[in-house]
Amino acid sequence: MVPSWLGPRTGGSRVLYVAHPHVMKRFGDVYEDFIRSKGYEPINPFAFERGPDGKFRETNIEDGYVGREVILELGLGVQTKCPGGTGVLGISEGVMGEVRDRVTWEKYPRIRIFRYDDSGKAFFERWDPEYARLSLLPEYGDVFADVRSRYHRLIVFVGPSAVGKNYCMNRLWSYCGALIRPIRNVTTRPMRDPGDADYYHHVSRAQFDHGLRHQAFFEYSDYLGVAYGSSLDAVKETLQSFNGMFALTPEGAMAYYAAREELDISFIVLKPASDEVLARNLLRRKEMDPQKVAKKIAEAKRFVLPSHVPHKVVTMTGEEADVQRMFDVVLPLMK
Repeated sequence: MVPSWLGPRTGGSRVLYVAHPHVMKRFGDVYEDFIRSKGYEPINPFAFERGPDGKFRETNIEDGYVGREVILELGLGVQTKCPGGTGVLGISEGVMGEVRDRVTWEKYPRIRIFRYDDSGKAFFERWDPEYARLSLLPEYGDVFADVRSRYHRLIVFVGPSAVGKNYCMNRLWSYCGALIRPIRNVTTRPMRDPGDADYYHHVSRAQFDHGLRHQAFFEYSDYLGVAYGSSLDAVKETLQSFNGMFALTPEGAMAYYAAREELDISFIVLKPASDEVLARNLLRRKEMDPQKVAKKIAEAKRFVLPSHVPHKVVTMTGEEADVQRMFDVVLPLMK
């Protein structure tokens, strides 16, 4: 089954109000191009003014600042009427007020936080000290912690092919019942068995590429010739009611690490105790091609996360004890 979000965004779901401090307003084109690259149509408050008839109209931002009250009025109007969300690119009193407003009237606030561009450069260098200062004020508080608290926890498993990711998730789901649900990624990989449908939407390469053209994926990667991708909107929808879990490549995990201010995320690296563990598991899958086995074992070496990303490591031996070690790490994380 092809998920509905794989198609193009339409209507208000495409509109993203771009919240950023006044000092950043002269770089509006940069932000707008970036937001469009993420599949949204940006509304930049500093590109508008209020005319004599009282209505907002597009203007040249070089003409000057139209006033904080006018900007906040526009911001609130756009955010309440356009469901796409609020994109945060910097921190100021105005931004904090806009986010706090959204948290007040929306149970599951659609907030997207963009601290860095695609090259890793920060949009707003003073983010941390400004947020630390403003979050101490009672009118704002730690508003991003409030956003995270509305959702359940996301458990991200990172591990190579045949390490036992689906086995662990099956056991966790069976044990926890209604506390957790798998989040279905999109993949071009052929279905291995009927249970695969619990964890993946299986699509053709043409359907996957259709999603790429319409910026449907929050992250995507090719691993051993197979494409994988996921939607942050789909993740948040699951986390409204359940803890969620899925398996990602290291690159996918890093994309979600960048969303750590929006979601409570825990990363679990499943590490094979030896190459022999992977070889045995691949044999159980009836993988007989020596070259494919060697390639998967070699590829497993890169399934690590950098030290600055908080994560736990569970050593996988292919034995029943693996499950208990995984439970010991994951169960305390449930919300």
